Amino acid sequence: MIKTLKLFAAAGTLFCLACGCQTQMGVGLSPAQGLDLSRGTFYTAPDIAETFNYEMLAAPAVTRAYKITVPFTFGLLSCGWGNVDMHNLMVKNRMEKIEYADYERFCFLGVVEYYKILAYGPRKPQPLL
Repeated sequence: MIKTLKLFAAAGTLFCLACGCQTQMGVGLSPAQGLDLSRGTFYTAPDIAETFNYEMLAAPAVTRAYKITVPFTFGLLSCGWGNVDMHNLMVKNRMEKIEYADYERFCFLGVVEYYKILAYGPRKPQPLL
């Protein structure tokens, strides 16, 4: 009987941390941290309808960021790498401006997170040297 009560207590604690009012206080996991496989539009230039061409979508500039967190440390023990800085993305890929950008996100239980931004826009010509 004691084992059953301990099992119910542990299951109830995990359930309360994963949902409910605990997420509003920042203690538990938000629903998006359970499993989030999202994609969408990150940015659209206001004048894209005037200058848009499909050739621009053939070669996106890509930037990525990763994060791994040790569970139950509330982010204190985490390791991340990568950079989603749009200015560095433009400089590295010789982009004059960003016309359109979309993103992909993967998050599993707040332990593993992955962000990917694909940016599209006109590029300066490659220098000869």
